[in-house]
This record gives sequence, C-alpha cells and structure tokens, in this order.
Amino acid sequence: MEFIYKALTKNPMGRIKYEGEVCSWAEGVYMKHLLRMPCPINDSATERDYEHLLFVEGLADWNMPTPIEQKVIYPDTLCLKLDVNIRGKSLYSNDIVSFKYKKSDMEYFGMGILQYTSCGVIIDTNNKTFAYSEVNVIDKIGNIIEHPQLKEKCHLSAVGFWGEIINAYWSEKNNGVTHTLIIQDGNMNSWEFGGLELDDEKCGIWIKHLMRVFGTKQIDKLVGTRVYVSIDNGKAAAIAVGGDFVRIMDSRNIFDKE
Repeated sequence: MEFIYKALTKNPMGRIKYEGEVCSWAEGVYMKHLLRMPCPINDSATERDYEHLLFVEGLADWNMPTPIEQKVIYPDTLCLKLDVNIRGKSLYSNDIVSFKYKKSDMEYFGMGILQYTSCGVIIDTNNKTFAYSEVNVIDKIGNIIEHPQLKEKCHLSAVGFWGEIINAYWSEKNNGVTHTLIIQDGNMNSWEFGGLELDDEKCGIWIKHLMRVFGTKQIDKLVGTRVYVSIDNGKAAAIAVGGDFVRIMDSRNIFDKE
C-alpha cells in the first residue's frame, strides 16, 4: 500500500474553516520536518521544533517539468488514503460511509467511520465494528474533520429480515377480539405483531389480505409460512409477501411490555 495522505492547509481561497483559519484539502506524501538541530548537551527537540508537511504534485504547462510543492498542514487532520473506493470516489480514514449488512437473513443499514488498522480497513459504528469486506458500502457521506457533526449519526440498525411465522391466533382481550402473529428471524429472535381489535377496518383488511395471499381462511394456517418483515425504530412495522406489504398497526417486538 502506498501511503498517501490528505490534510487541511491554510488557503485564503479555501472553503473549509478549521481552528479559525480558511483552509482546503491537500494530498501528498507526509513528512514531520525538524526545523532545527538540537544541541547534544542539555537540549532536545520539542513539538515547536517541528513542522508537518505534505509534498504535493504541482501543476505545469504541457511537456514542462512538474514541481513538487511543500505545504504546511494541520497534523490533526491527516487522513490516510485507503486502498478502497466507491464508484470512483477515493476513500480516506475518517470518512463516514453508509452501508448495508446482512447476517442470518437479518438486514441492517449503517453509517460508520473508516479507519486503517493492522487488520486492514474497518468501519466503526457506535455499536459494532466491521471489516470493510464484510459489508456492502453504498456511498461516502463526508469526512468528520470537515463535518464533525456527522460522528453523531454513526449507527447500525436493523431494517428487515426474512422469517417464519411460528404462531398466529385470535384472542379475547379488553372486551374485544385481537390478533397476534409471532415471527422468528434467522437469529432465533421472535417479533410480535398485533393487538388491534378486529372492528378496526384497516386491521381487518390487512390481516384478511395476508390470509388471502396464503390461500386460507384460518389464521393458524399461516404458521410455517415465510415472510419478509420490515423494521422501523426497532419494532416490526410491516410484513411483505412477494413484494406486497401487508401493514399491521400497533406492532411490537418481544422485548416490549404490556
């Protein structure tokens, strides 16, 4: 891997504000340059004796030699150019990307920060770390040095799964009839739908449509069928059959209390 970095450098024509200065990104080879040679007796170099530089390819006219430009940079903004890209966009450490992740038929959406480690490129979210190769990266959102507020948006959340209906029934509750569907995902978690009274018109339409799709007039005959469940805010939100969503309100997961 060729170690190329980008970092912020002062530039009156730039568009990025950093430490009260107008800056822009520069890309090149990094060097920590010692400004003076310390005396060997009772002396040593301190951070004030260094400047942080990027050596950057300059511009020139056609067929003329290209100069190497030397730019003083803010060392805290150094971002390593990674050996991965998305749709032709170069990716750097501290970039935030959006991605999809799938495990045991459970589908997730995430946003995380790219980093380079001894194990390769990783994506760090607030609740899990992934190898870059484990996920399907969708897009580059931005860099946290330029947009520090993006760090708060890093997350991993389930968006849906393929599961099996393991229980389905009507029941008397609160002086009314309710339905319950329990669906198990590939990680053996159970998600519960239901709770609405049947005199709710929409509920009647949705649950009857689900039974009609599977060719039955008995709710318990749905047990054993495979469906797709979408998730919203950590709760099961809708069931899909062949791309057609059957929505059931008042849905909840197994961790909710009555």
